[in-house]
Amino acid sequence: MSAHRKVRPGALTILGGGREIGANCYHLDLGGVGLLLDAGMHPRARGAAGLPDLFAVRSEADAILISHAHLDHVGALPVALRTFNRARVYMTEATSLLALRMLRNAVSLSRSRKGDEAPLFGHDEVDWVEQVVQVRPAGLPMTLDSAPGEPPRVTFLNSGHLLGAAGILIEHGGRRIFYTGDTCAHDQQICRGADYPEGPLDLLILDSTHGADPEPDLARDRRAFADARRALASFIRDVSGRGGSVLMPIFAMGRAQELVAMLHSLKAARHIPDMPLYLSGLAHAICRIYDATGGETPRGERNPRLGETGYKVIHPERLANPKLLARPSLLALTSGMMVHGTSSHLMTRAITAEPRNGVAFVGYVDPSTPGHALAEASQDQIIDMGGEVGPVRVACPVQRFQFTAHSRASQLVDTVKRLAPAHVVLVHGDDAAVETLAGRLAPLVPRVTVAEPRARIDI
Repeated sequence: MSAHRKVRPGALTILGGGREIGANCYHLDLGGVGLLLDAGMHPRARGAAGLPDLFAVRSEADAILISHAHLDHVGALPVALRTFNRARVYMTEATSLLALRMLRNAVSLSRSRKGDEAPLFGHDEVDWVEQVVQVRPAGLPMTLDSAPGEPPRVTFLNSGHLLGAAGILIEHGGRRIFYTGDTCAHDQQICRGADYPEGPLDLLILDSTHGADPEPDLARDRRAFADARRALASFIRDVSGRGGSVLMPIFAMGRAQELVAMLHSLKAARHIPDMPLYLSGLAHAICRIYDATGGETPRGERNPRLGETGYKVIHPERLANPKLLARPSLLALTSGMMVHGTSSHLMTRAITAEPRNGVAFVGYVDPSTPGHALAEASQDQIIDMGGEVGPVRVACPVQRFQFTAHSRASQLVDTVKRLAPAHVVLVHGDDAAVETLAGRLAPLVPRVTVAEPRARIDI
């Protein structure tokens, strides 16, 4: 920022997402203009305990800008609209389709749980969200005319994380601010790597998920996806060669679609056998949205329509059928963290009891979840999966594969070098991630701030 340029005082308030991955929500005060960046729920909390602290800021929000459709970024949107009822809501078209599907699914799940407090919102409020959302394409600047005074200019830029996911560039009063959302600099199987604005920036609000990675090595991390792909193919070949099946606990949105495309590619190249692939119902619904937006979102070359790859949808009642594992199969089942009562959780005993089978973790697993207990288990160890499953003996091999839809530490450092921000605020990371990344960025940036819960950061 030029020393001679005068800008109005502003502030960033951390309503959620400070020193955590969950309930991501940030209020940006641009000096008379208020913007809410994301409105997420915490994935490990129920009811009001999972909400961002929407009342930690007393100023209004003139607009709510949503980066992408994962519930830790959009799951509290109906509540945020209730709180800031004059705000307009903006997101990409693909994000709107995915977000509405996930919000409706969240309502149905909250109503089916016994003993929980009343749902935070219902289908009528999701209908309200659908009515007020304004979709905007990535790469095309828009002016927020609803904001008072001088309106900000906002541009969504492909973030590489998920279908429709976007970083958000905000230009106002001579100030340039970029919120990365969940950012992924490298290409995945479907999604292309992120697009970033030109530097320099006044403020960069940076996803820090992998900030605690080992010492950054850009060349190594650029090879990581291909290495993980080869390792997964080898694991599947080994299990199928024993006549076994592979359970892959998976997130229904994002990782499931990337995996369907990857397995199809591996089969076509004959790197793995032509085994049947089973997918949960919600993941299938998201695949249909991916296919419906195929011509409108950036994605890698030679990716098929997911609905034409030959996967089969498996219903929960079929999980107990012993014929399901009679022949080698691939079971990509939600949830990715094997939460109690989900398909992946219910399949645990049948899979782990047989040495010929295998479990492949292909995404992030929270340390507090049953999935993490299984991911860290040694062969023949007995672990308690809780819920309906209880204790199991892990007779089969379990392996983790380093796929990620977030930039690795080396890529985060490289991005900061290219964007040349005057100030970086680190969000969306646990204590180790934000502290480690802050130390790595300190020699590169005039000011680095670790976002603390409910903190107000002057900008």
